[in-house]
Amino acid sequence: MTETLNMNMHAEKFRDLGTQQFKCGDMDTSLMNYTRAIQLDESHMEYPLCRAAVYMANQAYDQCIEDCKQVIELALLNPPTSTTDELLAKAYARMGTAYFAQGKYALALRCVKTAYQTLPHAEFRQMQHQLESINDKMAQLLQEIEKGKGKEPMRPPPSSSTSTLSSSNHASAEAANFCQQAKEAFKADDFEGAAALYTQAVNADPTNTRAVTFINRSACYHKAKQYELALLDADKALELDPDVPQGYFRKGCALEGLKRKEEAFDQYDMGLQIAPEHTQLNKRYQILKKQLAK
Repeated sequence: MTETLNMNMHAEKFRDLGTQQFKCGDMDTSLMNYTRAIQLDESHMEYPLCRAAVYMANQAYDQCIEDCKQVIELALLNPPTSTTDELLAKAYARMGTAYFAQGKYALALRCVKTAYQTLPHAEFRQMQHQLESINDKMAQLLQEIEKGKGKEPMRPPPSSSTSTLSSSNHASAEAANFCQQAKEAFKADDFEGAAALYTQAVNADPTNTRAVTFINRSACYHKAKQYELALLDADKALELDPDVPQGYFRKGCALEGLKRKEEAFDQYDMGLQIAPEHTQLNKRYQILKKQLAK
């Protein structure tokens, strides 16, 4: 009994350490400490849910999904309580976010619906509405693409020397077309539709996707208050081009949306080191500087 109690106390300490390191952006150490907590107390639902957040931040979506499934399995072994329901709903929502990042929209919607059914929270309901809208728009886009393909005249197959180049040019043109449509949707305040179109652009030409596409999609998610997805896209943009100041701006905005102001301030500061005259970075930097000084 005493030994079990001690192990549980140690597990809580590792969880707390993992949370502190997560907030500081030290994902590797955070992951290690959450894993230690799980090893010491495999029955605790919160620990794999916390580790799933680290996997999400690292874009390790499969591992995130597996940890969320572990939370769901543990929930079945525990009596239903308000705490159990809250953790279960968060697991479904986080798993839905991971599926969405993988482009598996139907699975994402199913998870978010279950989250809302488990815990009728306004945030989950909003996520469900947005995913339903995106799913509808994606289905419409696919139908339009198929119709367009049906209207294309028959052409002789290209020679082997030009087929790769032709395919690449077609993919780039198709991606550019989706990006242009996305910009128009964004201007019309159709942020979910714009995000779906940017996703189509990425899917059309995944090997040549530029940082600006993820920056723009991050802005769409931010406007739709999907801050975790906005953060993921900002990270992807900076991975593709660490010298683009707008990537730091978008990451800072996403972090502010997640109430992580200190981390957001650091991102604005990093961006200003690259572009000291950047208007948006300067504005948010000064605002947060005053807020954090209070």
